[in-house]
Amino acid sequence: MKKVLCVLFLACLAGSGWGYEITFKDKPVKLSVNTPVPLVFNVGTVDLEEIAGQKMHLVVVDKDLEMMFHFSPVADAAGNFRQEVIFPEEDRYLLYFYFQPVGSVPVVKIVPLDVGKRINKFGTVRMYLENEKRTADGDTVCFITDPEEVKEKTETMFTFILAITKSGKPVKTLLPYAGRGAQLIAINANQDVYLQTQSEEQGAATYGPELHFKVTFPQKGMYKLWLEYRTKKKMNTIPFMLQVK
Repeated sequence: MKKVLCVLFLACLAGSGWGYEITFKDKPVKLSVNTPVPLVFNVGTVDLEEIAGQKMHLVVVDKDLEMMFHFSPVADAAGNFRQEVIFPEEDRYLLYFYFQPVGSVPVVKIVPLDVGKRINKFGTVRMYLENEKRTADGDTVCFITDPEEVKEKTETMFTFILAITKSGKPVKTLLPYAGRGAQLIAINANQDVYLQTQSEEQGAATYGPELHFKVTFPQKGMYKLWLEYRTKKKMNTIPFMLQVK
C-alpha cells in the first residue's frame, strides 16, 4: 500500500487539482446543528487510487480547530460520493476532500461551509503545547520528535508512545488501521496546509507501544495534529499542538 503525503495551499487553489473540482449534486444551504446533512458530490472522475485504504477522505474541522471529523465517503454507480455529517455547533466549517486520480498525484480541495447563524469566519486557535495526553479508555499517549526542534522543509520523525495510565505498562495491542499502525492528520493554524500520512509500521497483527511517522512541514507556524489509531474498543483520535520554526 502506498504511503502518501499531500500538501496544498489555499492561495493556489484556483490553479490546483489538475482540473478536478468538488461538485455538489445539491449544495447544502441553511444548515442546522445536530441535524444529519447528506453531502452528495463528485470530483469529475471515478478512476481513483486508494489512499490509506480508501478512495476518498473527507476531513471536517471548525475554524478553531477544536473539532475534527474524518470520514471515508463511498461512491455510487453514478460516481457520486455520499456522506452524512452532523455538525454539533453553529460555526464556519472547512471540508478537506483528499483523493488521488489514477495517474496523477494526491489532491486536496478545501470547501468552507456555514452552519447556523452565529458564524465564526476567522477563528482563534487555542495554543497548548503538551506532549502528553490521556485518552478516554485509560491510556496515556506522549510524543517526541527527532530532531527535537521541528523546522520547516526538514523531515522530522515523530514517535508516539502508548502506555496504560494506571500501571505504566506499554500498550502493544493496537489493531491495524488501513494496513498500518496508525494515521496522522495535520492542519496549520491558518488552515491552508493539510497533511495526511500513515505510520511507518505495517504488516503486523497488532501494533504498539510506539508509532512512528516521517513528516515534512512546508512552512513555519502552529499546527494541530490528530493521531488516529484503533483498539479493540474503538477508534481513537488524540489531538496535539506543535510549533514549527
